[in-house]
Amino acid sequence: MPRPRQRVCLQDGLKLNLNGLARKGFVQPGAKIGMRGIRFTHSYLGEIATGTISADMSGKDEGWFRIQLGSLDQWIILVPRPRHFGGRQWYFMCPTMNRPVSVLWKPNGATHFCSRQTWGHRVAYQSQFNDETNRARRKSADQIATDSRPRS
Repeated sequence: MPRPRQRVCLQDGLKLNLNGLARKGFVQPGAKIGMRGIRFTHSYLGEIATGTISADMSGKDEGWFRIQLGSLDQWIILVPRPRHFGGRQWYFMCPTMNRPVSVLWKPNGATHFCSRQTWGHRVAYQSQFNDETNRARRKSADQIATDSRPRS
């Protein structure tokens, strides 16, 4: 039986994925990026928020990330960590838990972005609201979508 929906679904809120932002050119390790527009979309609802972001990842030991959405104006520290085979991996410092994370969430009703661990049992992933049958259907649909992608 699925859990009753007493918690907020993370996927219905906003998500900042530092690696995804880098892939899309919103941030760039070793550079300072000025204000850029950003849109958050939901698969069902469409566009749910717009704002601006800027970042400075030019420092050796620390950087910053700024996001402005409506009345939200949040500054987040960025830190690089060494990789096993050389280079550095950049992370957000969770504003609440003060630990490096790649993804920050702002669930519906929240006033700022924080790590998943900060929100604790107040939030859940979409899959946690599904029963066994719906989980199986979703897994099957994901598998079909993966199999139908073009191959090079």
